[in-house]
Amino acid sequence: MQQYSADTVEIAWQGLDFGEGVAVGTFIQQTRAVPRFTKKAKGRGGIVRVYNTDESGSLTIIVDQESQLHQDLINISESERNAATRDKVADLSMTDTSSGYVDIYQNAYISEPADESRGTESGTFTWTFEYERKNPEVVTQPINLVGT
Repeated sequence: MQQYSADTVEIAWQGLDFGEGVAVGTFIQQTRAVPRFTKKAKGRGGIVRVYNTDESGSLTIIVDQESQLHQDLINISESERNAATRDKVADLSMTDTSSGYVDIYQNAYISEPADESRGTESGTFTWTFEYERKNPEVVTQPINLVGT
């Protein structure tokens, strides 16, 4: 058995520490752009599985509206409108300090700024990042084991 808390996940990108702005208790959602394998029909029936070399995908991160992180992400996103400053691509690291797992998302960038809404209370906004490939650090013995 393992203990886990979403609040012990640390994210860093472009010199930003996401710890202050990621909405408490939320999870970072990773989605691959294409399945790892696709199937192709053989000429006489049956199928063959084919490995996809495209390892890209997206990350969805929920950020508090009033956080400095949200404002920093807005500023970075806006700077990308100018061709001269359209260079905000860097590795994004995600560390789960409860287990010791580390994932590096190569060449991550903001694919879409958060859609915002306003109301009588502060809310959260979803930021989407695209990445070229995920490089997980292999952990053979997680540090969050319980009852051993």
